[in-house]
Amino acid sequence: MSLEGGNGVYIDNFPLRGNSGVDLNSIPANVLKDFSKMLDYNLIILEFGLNAAGSITTDYDWYEREMVKVIKRFQDVYPNAGILMITAHDKSVKKGADFVTDPAVVKLLKSQMQIAKTANIALWNMFEAMGGLNSMSKWVDANPPLAFKDYIHFNGQGARKIAGMLFDAILGAK
Repeated sequence: MSLEGGNGVYIDNFPLRGNSGVDLNSIPANVLKDFSKMLDYNLIILEFGLNAAGSITTDYDWYEREMVKVIKRFQDVYPNAGILMITAHDKSVKKGADFVTDPAVVKLLKSQMQIAKTANIALWNMFEAMGGLNSMSKWVDANPPLAFKDYIHFNGQGARKIAGMLFDAILGAK
């Protein structure tokens, strides 16, 4: 059911918490095509990945391969919609007395950049937008704090800040 009407921006959210994004390929093609008939999407934003970054995983070839399949499928079903991939953000691990960027995140970012290039879609680098290497600890220590002391998740104020940065980036895109 879709209750939208009139002018404005409408957002449909397909939340897959704790997911790398590759499971979007499990949505039956006929369901996606039915959405396409009913809803005229202009922009599809994919923000997945951090859950693919594990301390054991060092090879993201599987992730690149599967996410490109997801994107190609969405490009086929929604040929008039632009697709924007948002990269993973910084995530810290404790090293001695300090919190530093998890090396798995840096490797994942390279994979996400390759996915966007291979699939020919737009990319917004949230990692760089928040300050790059070792930035999560700055967000945690900000006054007021912008992230929780798990050094992974934004709090409400941090989420609003990131949303504003993305909004400005989209409006500023040419």
